[in-house]
Amino acid sequence: MKHLRSFGACMCGLLLLACAGTTPTTTSGGTGGGVAIATTPKVEMIYSPGLGTTTTLPVFGDPLNIRTGEQVRFQMVGYTSTGERVVLPANNWRTSDTSNTFGTLSNTGVYDAASRQTPSTYLVSGTYNGVEYSTEYSIKGRETRITGSVLNQGTGLPVSGVYLYFYDVNGDYVGIAQSTYDGSFRAALPRTAQRFQVVNDSLSATFHRLIQFNSTAALSTVRPSYLDNRNSSGVVVAQSVSTSGTQYRLTGVSQQCKPLLSSTTSLPQSDYYLSNPILVVPTTATNGLGALIDPLLVAEGCTVP
Repeated sequence: MKHLRSFGACMCGLLLLACAGTTPTTTSGGTGGGVAIATTPKVEMIYSPGLGTTTTLPVFGDPLNIRTGEQVRFQMVGYTSTGERVVLPANNWRTSDTSNTFGTLSNTGVYDAASRQTPSTYLVSGTYNGVEYSTEYSIKGRETRITGSVLNQGTGLPVSGVYLYFYDVNGDYVGIAQSTYDGSFRAALPRTAQRFQVVNDSLSATFHRLIQFNSTAALSTVRPSYLDNRNSSGVVVAQSVSTSGTQYRLTGVSQQCKPLLSSTTSLPQSDYYLSNPILVVPTTATNGLGALIDPLLVAEGCTVP
């Protein structure tokens, strides 16, 4: 494997969010409206209106995949014990890019990316109840964007916080993305991106280190219906997922990560969607004989050329 990236490096931004502990809080204003928050507040990102959708609901984005010239909004968010997403009143937004070389950030959390890519990640921070919370962000080029979603194979519900690595045909690492609240991810990548790998360590203990993905028609320029998994109130709802024609990606050091994005050496410059969602397999799943899948038979990791 030509490139092995430590998952610990990906988690460094998330660790910054835990500085205030995990004591449940109750919002006192803004859209929180007195709702009890059961998680540590964290910084998330939504896009400004656009991205080829007519929905009035927020379009969630990955701070590590902001593209040059885009406008996004950072939000302070908490989750209730039932998983409801609550936007918290936050202020004192600031960025570690103090010279505003790669974009400008308002005190309301609106960020306007400049025309330059960031050579590394920066931190964006906001304050809630007198405590500062941060996350990493990065500005990428506008070559290719690949949008998809990670869903629970058993329930059809979205799975957030899953990391994906992207590689070119030679197995060289070209980018990273993370699934958001509604399971979606939007990866800003070079046109050479051809294959992806779900980072096993980003899956919770409720899932096997195993995914399903139908690569028969991997990429499309048409937005797939599986991304419409929220009701008019913005609450995520289950999707009907099909395993017809879907291959298990049984992973192991003797298997190569399959070229799931394209059969060409370079993608045309455009925005693409995965025609089918990535399905992560819960530990409650059964094999073809009706028995639970044996976790000892599910190896970790796959190799790239």
